[in-house]
Amino acid sequence: MEYRLSTNGEGFDPKAKQLKEIQRRIIDLRLKNDSSLWVQYAHELANILEFQDPKHPYPSIANPLYMRERRDCVIGNVYRLLCVNEPDSCGMFTVVRQEWATYAGDLFDVDPKSLLDQFRQDVRNEMRGDNVGWLFAAIEASFDPKTNCYQFHIHGVATDRHRAAIDKLRKRKAYQPWEGIPGIPDCKRPILITRQPLTNLPSALGYILKPFWKLRGPGPGVRLPPQEHVRALLWLHRQRLQRITLMMGLSVRNGQILEK
Repeated sequence: MEYRLSTNGEGFDPKAKQLKEIQRRIIDLRLKNDSSLWVQYAHELANILEFQDPKHPYPSIANPLYMRERRDCVIGNVYRLLCVNEPDSCGMFTVVRQEWATYAGDLFDVDPKSLLDQFRQDVRNEMRGDNVGWLFAAIEASFDPKTNCYQFHIHGVATDRHRAAIDKLRKRKAYQPWEGIPGIPDCKRPILITRQPLTNLPSALGYILKPFWKLRGPGPGVRLPPQEHVRALLWLHRQRLQRITLMMGLSVRNGQILEK
């Protein structure tokens, strides 16, 4: 049986809010002044979102209704793991690597699984065979209009030993701060880790697997400009949830995320 955040059907994202978001996405996807080669795919996605059965959402992570269900289930499972392990023994983190920046025109060439596998191997190397504990993470990107780049980054939650391994990555050049590199967004803090006990649970865990990408810099939740919003949605539509999430020390059995 799947573990969910609530039994009242609302979970993280009220259904009415996601239906409204679908309409905003349809408007952007149907922009008629776009002459790019992928405008046909944008219109196809718009049709999928508009004519789907809300009771049986189309399985695309560009679909707010589908992501609403998946977030409720997946983050609900992560919350259960935290309750088992005691939240005070876990911490949330954000990680960026310099080479995870890509020009907007190259976005469709980015394979999220390869980036997550790279991070997984780096963490494993720092753990040196110590496999106690677990980590759950997801990858996303923000758009930087100054450099016309998408900066991919990882949000996640981990138990003590995985969190300590992430902390050790700071000494590696790939995870050290950078600025002034032409065509790449500056990053002063490539690794952020919470040191205090986690609070506002389970809502805080929703930050790991967000249903949208945002504009980098101006503030939280600023929407992408329409053309970049379409580009991001089409990239998301090509992915599966398994390709944008990472589990270490965890496995899925009978609809639940469990420790190995």
